[in-house]
Amino acid sequence: MSIQPIQLREEQALTLYRQPSLIPGLESVRDEWSVIEFTTLADYRTLLFAQENGIKIKYLPEFRVFTPVKGGEFSEMIRFKLMGPIAREIGKLVPAESEASSLWRNSAKTVDGLILHSREAAPILKGIASASAKEGGGRVEFGPGDQHITKDPVSLARKVQQKSLKADEPPERAVRRIGDAVRGTIIFESPKKMRQAIHKFQDLLARKGMKVVFDNKWIVSRKDGYTGVHAKLLLKTPKGADVIGEIQFHLSDLCDGTSGSPKETAHRLYERIRSSPGPQEEATAASNFMYTAAIGHATVMGTRSQEAQAVLQGRVKGLIETKASG
Repeated sequence: MSIQPIQLREEQALTLYRQPSLIPGLESVRDEWSVIEFTTLADYRTLLFAQENGIKIKYLPEFRVFTPVKGGEFSEMIRFKLMGPIAREIGKLVPAESEASSLWRNSAKTVDGLILHSREAAPILKGIASASAKEGGGRVEFGPGDQHITKDPVSLARKVQQKSLKADEPPERAVRRIGDAVRGTIIFESPKKMRQAIHKFQDLLARKGMKVVFDNKWIVSRKDGYTGVHAKLLLKTPKGADVIGEIQFHLSDLCDGTSGSPKETAHRLYERIRSSPGPQEEATAASNFMYTAAIGHATVMGTRSQEAQAVLQGRVKGLIETKASG
C-alpha cells in the first residue's frame, strides 16, 4: 500500500466521488454505472482502498455496496492487521466490563421515571464529556441542539417493551436494565488523543464518585467490521438516583458526526441486511470492508508510529497480494 500525503489522498477520493467512471480495475461493472448508487464519501474511500491494493470487488445492487470477491474472511484478515497499531496506541483500557458491571441498574422503575432521571443526569454527562474531549482535542456529539443526549420518550418506551418481551420479564425490570437512556459520542483525529481524553474521562468520573467500565472493540474482531471504544457509566443525579449511560469514543475517519461516515453508512447497510432476503454474508463482508478502508485511512492519517508504517508498507501489502492471487 502506498503512503501518500493526506492532501493528495483526499483529492483522489474527491475526484472519484465526482467521476466514478475514472476508477480503474472495475471492468466487470463498467457497464452497470447507471444502476450503481454512489451515496457517500465512505463509498469512494472504499473503492480507492480496493484500487490501491489490487483487491477485486463486486457490486451488490440490492444493498448498493461493493464487497470483496474473496469474501468476509479475507476482509476480516486485512482489517484485523490494520487495527493492531491503532489498538496499541489507544492502550489497555481498564476496568473492562465485568460481572459486577452487568449488575448495574437504573433507580427508575418506569419509563417516565427514567426519562426524568436521564434529563437530570444529562448536564453532568455533558460536562464530563466536554472536558474530556477538550483534553484530547476532540469534539462531543449529542445531536443538533443536544437533542440526542437523552433517548426520545417514544423510542425509550419501544425499547423497554422489546426488552420486556424478549426476556419475558415485567417492564419494571426492563426499565432498570436500559443502558443508554443518556448517551453521547466523542470524536478524535488520532488514537493518541483519544487515549488522553479517556484518561481525563476516568479521572473526572472518579472525582464525582461515579463508575465506568470499557468495551474496547479495537481488540476484538467482528464480522461486520464495527469498531470503537464504548464506555458504560453509572451516573448519579443531583438527587442521588442511579442512571446507566454510555459514551462512545471514535476516530473521525470512522465516525465524523455526518450521515456519510463509515459508521452511519454501515448502520444503514445493517438495517437493509436485516430486512432483505439477499446475500447477507456478502453484504456483511461489504460492511467489514468499508470499515477496513476507513481504518486504513485512519492509520495513514492519524498513526505515525514506525510499526504502523511497517504494516502499511509491508505486511498488509503482502497479505493482500497473496490472498488476491490465490
